[in-house]
Amino acid sequence: MTASYYYVCLLLVMVAWLVFTIAFIAIKPKPPTQTEATAASAPKTRDRRTSAAIFVQALGFFFMWLSFRPPFPTLTRLPGPLALAVAAGAVALAFVSGFLAVWARRTLGREWSFEARLVESHRLVTAGPYSIVRHPIYAAMLGLWIATALAVARPWGLLIGAPFMLIGTMIRVKLEDALLRGALGDTFEQWAKKTPAVIPFAPR
Repeated sequence: MTASYYYVCLLLVMVAWLVFTIAFIAIKPKPPTQTEATAASAPKTRDRRTSAAIFVQALGFFFMWLSFRPPFPTLTRLPGPLALAVAAGAVALAFVSGFLAVWARRTLGREWSFEARLVESHRLVTAGPYSIVRHPIYAAMLGLWIATALAVARPWGLLIGAPFMLIGTMIRVKLEDALLRGALGDTFEQWAKKTPAVIPFAPR
């Protein structure tokens, strides 16, 4: 795989990150309809431990990027056809993840927050991407991390960064699920039983 192909792969993955970013700064969310969401009567609630989980995820990104040094990393060490296939897979995963984030952000509406929290009359959104996974934005972040790591990281960056990214994601999932479970009880449990947390179509 030549350097030009690598640059194209990296550029396209970065474009997918731009799509992901647009989901949170440029797109006006579409509020869920009454049939798409169930309201909880819980008061405003916030779990500050989310900040620690976000820091753990950030370490995953740190080690991934720390391992990036020219000449280009993992992709250039693979045989030509395999490198091209991995690069194409990384780009495809990146764009699927980017558009998943856009879809989730628009569907979630006012319930979105940087930290795990509930607002007054919080709605449990189960439509759109939330019918596929309970945490599509976390799924998108994880997919983009994997795609970026395939494009820029050396093998040791993948091995060291991945556990931080996975653990941070799992902590955020558990904290958010705990808030929703406490507010919505059986309504949340019924949704959780049929909807995987992060990985689409994962066995329940």
